[in-house]
Amino acid sequence: MNHFPFVWQARTLSAADFGYLQNRFSQSVLRLIPFAAGPVSFFDAVANPLESLADLNKPAYWQQYIKRVLRRQLFAIAAERLILFLPVWNDASVIGVAAGENVEKKFANTLSCRASV
Repeated sequence: MNHFPFVWQARTLSAADFGYLQNRFSQSVLRLIPFAAGPVSFFDAVANPLESLADLNKPAYWQQYIKRVLRRQLFAIAAERLILFLPVWNDASVIGVAAGENVEKKFANTLSCRASV
């Protein structure tokens, strides 16, 4: 549908949007998860996690958590490192993973217990 003088195209969220909207997405995650101080990193579901980790200067052990989130489509917590890994959904599919650092220890331990049930 054309709306002169603009052409409006309805788009869905894609992993490419992580880079364009990094600050806004990070603010949203930290607002929704008040027990994490950040920073927040985003990972594309179809990209190679090791390459993304290297690009963002993050440790290689994050790969296991990213893969777990993508496989189970549920959050994962690295409680000992105070990092929460969350699936990012677009409609009915997971398009990426958000990793929020500096989670308060009390909540990390609580989430760790819930994740293992």
